[in-house]
Amino acid sequence: MSLLARSQILLRYRFAACAQASRHYHVRETSGLVFFPGIDKRARPGATAMLELIFDDSDQTRIITSEVACITGQGMWLRSPDLALGRELEGMMSQRKHRRLGANLFLELRHGAHRTLVTLRDLSLGGAALGNVNGLGEGDTLSARLLSPVTGVPADLGSVTVMSVENGKAGVRFDRADPQARLAVGRLYAALDEAWSKAQSVVHQAACCQEKCLDPSPDGIELLAG
Repeated sequence: MSLLARSQILLRYRFAACAQASRHYHVRETSGLVFFPGIDKRARPGATAMLELIFDDSDQTRIITSEVACITGQGMWLRSPDLALGRELEGMMSQRKHRRLGANLFLELRHGAHRTLVTLRDLSLGGAALGNVNGLGEGDTLSARLLSPVTGVPADLGSVTVMSVENGKAGVRFDRADPQARLAVGRLYAALDEAWSKAQSVVHQAACCQEKCLDPSPDGIELLAG
């Protein structure tokens, strides 16, 4: 089994400044749209993709979980349900202590006899962002087990503490004092880092955003957003 599933397309888009990226994330009522000026050979409308935004003026990065909305001769339109990212890119980006890597893996959280299945959305050495979360509260401590097999990574990730919960998402912190958990998380991070090292990467055009964003077909953006 592939680390991020065989159909997962990994992309990286580098900008000189976060302010430039905000012009390329087009927020509509139900989705955010971003144009990636490159085409992955596996891309098809509806295919899943993760796009990492990188900024020369910050050590912060952001991951966009999306689907391929359509493919043009110049690149791919990606559609994401993450509306909050648009506000972050406009200047309200929260600082993160550790670099995060996008993931699409399943975790089982256990507390006594209770078990719940969640999605690992991104990972740092100190914590993770989870999706499809139900019934968790801030301060909860649970045992985390990786259900998606990754070669060389122990399934037991140790205990996690829930730091935040909002709109079906949760932020958790790993127990860094546990040497076995620290080893497992470190190996998973290294595996994700290796997968992301093979992502298709593009750099923001120097001529773009001088006067306006040069993303193609503004009418197409409206059409894609429904």
